[in-house]
Amino acid sequence: MVQNGHAFEWRAMHTQCFKMIKAMACKMPILKPIDPRNPDMIWVICDASTYGVGAMYGQGLTWLTCRPAGFMSKKFSNAQHNYRTFEQETIAILEALSKWSDKLIGHKISVVTDHKSLEFFETQKNLSPCQTCWIEFLSKYDMKVHDPAGTEYANIDILLDPEGEDLSPAQITEIRAMQLCPQELREQVPPRDTEAADLDCRACTSPLPTSASQATVNDPHVVTALTDGPPLCERVEGNSDWTSLIKDRYTNDLFFGKVLSNMDSHPSFTLQDGLIWSKTRTGSEVLCIPEAVLNGRSIREIILDTAHTTIGHFGMQKTSEYVHQ
Repeated sequence: MVQNGHAFEWRAMHTQCFKMIKAMACKMPILKPIDPRNPDMIWVICDASTYGVGAMYGQGLTWLTCRPAGFMSKKFSNAQHNYRTFEQETIAILEALSKWSDKLIGHKISVVTDHKSLEFFETQKNLSPCQTCWIEFLSKYDMKVHDPAGTEYANIDILLDPEGEDLSPAQITEIRAMQLCPQELREQVPPRDTEAADLDCRACTSPLPTSASQATVNDPHVVTALTDGPPLCERVEGNSDWTSLIKDRYTNDLFFGKVLSNMDSHPSFTLQDGLIWSKTRTGSEVLCIPEAVLNGRSIREIILDTAHTTIGHFGMQKTSEYVHQ
């Protein structure tokens, strides 16, 4: 029927096949974007195997009956193949949230996974730089993690079925053999690949090295700006007593005035030597700056301008890190 030189013939068998395909296409659920006005929960269903991750997201009353809005699958890199099980399950969550971040940020979502991967990070005392990046990324989402029973979760394994991909029979056989063979028999990952993946993770949180002999207060640079650069209080408006101005302006500030009048109702704020401090999600304390004017300029403007001048033109992120420290 589709070969060159053959006449096109449409028979009763073709009509019957077309009707069957049309009926199947009409009965199967199609992708439907999530509706923010719909009160039903948004579900993100994730799973990981020994060679990759798969996920889907949708909206509905339960994760078993939700209307799908998207699917994704991704294979592990050479370095990710060596990760522990709970880390691979976490990668499945990270990949799904990263792919649909524009659809999920700002909404309450429920993440369904068959492994209590995030509980390991909560009980682990010392997190690696890579794990710290993961926790910081997950903190942007208003989500709750569910761990259903294994029999209920069996349906999601189809996302990770190699037969569902366009693979040759030889490739499928190779994947099955890799799953059965011990870790030692797999192809060895070059050390440079593992080291490169680790350096990418450390770049997010590890401070840059600095030498005390190279850094001076009069000649600050970007290295000391991100670690132990000159304090801003020594450089703001010629080292004037701007902290006294901040203390005096707390009572007149619309927000911090309420905090100062009733500190017990605001546990995230503390009062130290007349200054209000707030604790961030990372556990560090930052100084609260009210609306105040110093020498005809806003004190907030002076702080940001001084920090930007001190470390140079290195972007918003580095300026923010220097101000926080």
